Amino acid sequence: MATTSPGYSITVRAEAPSAIGATADLAAAVMTAGGSLTALDVVESGPDLIVVDSVMWGIFMASLQAQQRFTQAETGKLGFPSLKYMDADIVLDGGIGGFCPAGTMFFLNTKYISLRPHSARNMVTLSPNRRYAINQDAEVQILGWAGNLTTRGEQFQGRLIDA
Repeated sequence: MATTSPGYSITVRAEAPSAIGATADLAAAVMTAGGSLTALDVVESGPDLIVVDSVMWGIFMASLQAQQRFTQAETGKLGFPSLKYMDADIVLDGGIGGFCPAGTMFFLNTKYISLRPHSARNMVTLSPNRRYAINQDAEVQILGWAGNLTTRGEQFQGRLIDA
């Protein structure tokens, strides 16, 4: 088998799904073809969800007010159903009952966030007996769930704090 000199290199741009093992699969494919992988850069990976509290929501809305343009009359009648910034949806999670800390924006790349249920506690019945309501035609079953919200790309998540 012919070999190349150590100074010979080629740059390949490839697209892979954002799944567990995608990088390992790509490296295995290069090795199977007889090549060697010396560097790997993730080129495009940005946030697709921005979670803000009510303070940051107000600041962001005030910054957009002067730039507001409507291409259709129906769009501006009752406000905006959602906001976007560079293809990322902006969601308000503040005020009474909100869990976002005051003066904070979280930039999340949901491609790298997973909800992982426990194998023995994924919506399993905790009581074999069903419970019946006396005053209505209904039955209740108590279910148990346990798991973790995990990320495999902490470098693709961000937080902005208004200090």
